[in-house]
Amino acid sequence: MAKQKYVFGELEQAIMDIVWKHREVTVRDVLEHLRQRGTAYTTAMTVMNRLVAQRVLVRQQAGVGAFTYRARISFEQFSAEASRSAVDDLVRRYGAVAMAQFIDCLDRVPSEKVEELRRKLHREKQ
Repeated sequence: MAKQKYVFGELEQAIMDIVWKHREVTVRDVLEHLRQRGTAYTTAMTVMNRLVAQRVLVRQQAGVGAFTYRARISFEQFSAEASRSAVDDLVRRYGAVAMAQFIDCLDRVPSEKVEELRRKLHREKQ
């Protein structure tokens, strides 16, 4: 099975944001939201079909020649998996230096989230 894609190009990201917001869309729906970009129908369709091939979107027949598209996983699941993958990669490559950078960033994390992380760390130690 192909590895999940976690980084999108600009148009891919715009399309995924639309799909996540509306749950199920057609190419025409996406074009309506991308109107200001001037994206061609064939371009949007090609990108969406590539996202199907990359197992990011699911395509379903909706009528003669028409398809609907939906995300394989929710934005929340995607965000969790993408950030976990990125963190794992950073720690694998840079070890303690990466961990030190994460700690330096804690002052930008809301206090309730820091407390949740502390509880999780405490449970892991036990």
